[in-house]
Order: sequence, then structure tokens, then C-alpha cells
Amino acid sequence: MHIQGLRSRYSAAQLHLHWGNQNDPHGSEHTVGGKHFAAEMGSFNPSYDKIFRHLQDVKYKGQEVLIPGFSIEELLPERPDEYYRYKGSLTTPPCHPTVLWTVFRNPVQISQEQLLALETALYCTHVDDPSPREMVNNFRRVQNFDERLVYISFRQGIILSVALAGVLGICVVLAVSIWLFRRKKSKKGDNKGVIYKPAIKKETEAHA
Repeated sequence: MHIQGLRSRYSAAQLHLHWGNQNDPHGSEHTVGGKHFAAEMGSFNPSYDKIFRHLQDVKYKGQEVLIPGFSIEELLPERPDEYYRYKGSLTTPPCHPTVLWTVFRNPVQISQEQLLALETALYCTHVDDPSPREMVNNFRRVQNFDERLVYISFRQGIILSVALAGVLGICVVLAVSIWLFRRKKSKKGDNKGVIYKPAIKKETEAHA
């Protein structure tokens, strides 16, 4: 698989799924414009049924199932050339900062049944555990930005960034100009109401 902007071709080795729960379906580990999504796995579409139909076979910890091969490109959203990219970290321990994240701009819709399967079908415990625990909220909270540089591949984002920077620059110039004007006016106002009188020299007579 080739991802635009990267020199090499890659083979997908793992797919990580993250989701919330039925009462709080905000399980994505990334936000776009401050917006969370119900789940995250790169992207979703009907082709994910090739994975979801096997969830019942790996319901409990330690279970495995063999899934017939398919092209990972079937799981990508429309316009995979539009994305955000930044240097970040793994979202699971030990969270090493060694990941080049590519977050696609366009999300893909999944059905309510598919989301419900993620939120209710899997458990963190073994099949014979007397206290089964549902696998929910398996996402890491959004981390601090820490002045990371985010590359935007699509033109609209670049234009918007330039426009915002221009507006911010104009606001700064206006703010400084207003501050200087008020400061100058304040200094002039300090002299109001002050009456200046000429100094009267007193001559001291010298007595012989």
C-alpha cells in the first residue's frame, strides 16, 4: 500500500480499534476541529463487515480467529490524498514517540449495528472468568498539542491557515496601534487642570 507523501510502500501488519461505550460514544483518539468521533480505526466503511462478522469468534481474551485476506485499501475513506500528518507517539504503553500519524480528513460512516457490535461484543477477561468485564472505553485521551507541527495535504486547509495568520497579524497591529494612541492621549491628559505660575524671586537685603 502506498500512502501519499511517504517514499516507501507498506504492508499493513495490524489494525487497532478504539471506541467508547453506549452512553458516551466518543471513542476516537484524535479530534478534528475539536470534534470527537464514535470510534477510530483509520477509517470505516461497509468493507469492515469482513472484520466485524468475526467478532463473536474472539469474544474473550486469548481467543484467535483467521480472517481471509483482503485489500486494506477497501478500508480507506474517499479522497485518501486529503489528510493531516504529524509526529506523535503510540497510544498504548509504552507510548514511545516514534509514530508518524496520518489522520484522514474524511470520516467514513458505519451502521448503528456495527458500532453496537464494538461496544457490546467483546470482553477484557477470559471465557471462564467469573467476573467478565466488557471491553469499552479502550482509547487514550487526547494529549497536549506541545507545539507539534501538523502538515495538511489539502489546499483548503493551507489557504485557511494563511488567512487566519493574516487576520491574527492585522489584529495584533491594530491592538498595538490602539495601545500607543491611548498611551499618548493619556500623557496629554495628565497636564489638564494644572496652572503654571511664574516663580517669584525674593531678594534678601544684606545688612551691613
